Amino acid sequence: MNSKVYLILVSVIGFPAVSAIIGIGKQQSAGAQGNITCRGVPANNVTVTLYDSDLLWDSKLDEVQTIHDGTFQLHGTKSELTAIEPYVEISHHCNVKDLLVISVRRRRRHIEKTSNCGPSTRIIGSDEDEDIEM
Repeated sequence: MNSKVYLILVSVIGFPAVSAIIGIGKQQSAGAQGNITCRGVPANNVTVTLYDSDLLWDSKLDEVQTIHDGTFQLHGTKSELTAIEPYVEISHHCNVKDLLVISVRRRRRHIEKTSNCGPSTRIIGSDEDEDIEM
């Protein structure tokens, strides 16, 4: 392998990996809270995950299940050299048309450092009749 290519690979992949392992960088936090409904009914046991978007793979910061009234609260911290880029991913079964097929749909929403995903924030599904509110 060409030495210049090797040096670039070590710089791009190696330094961030080593810095994450030994804890170089500043401690940063992100969080989100809100409620999820499906067709106006609180969505119980929906998986909501808080991630930090990274170059190679994303880091999971926290994961919860919604409770009986559809509410959730997430909080996570991470040491990183650059600013974290948090987002929430919702895994749900809202509006699954065929009950014989197991289907998990995922929706993402990028958030600020702390975000209250109130009832005015909505994630609209790809199907015309699918509507998941956050």
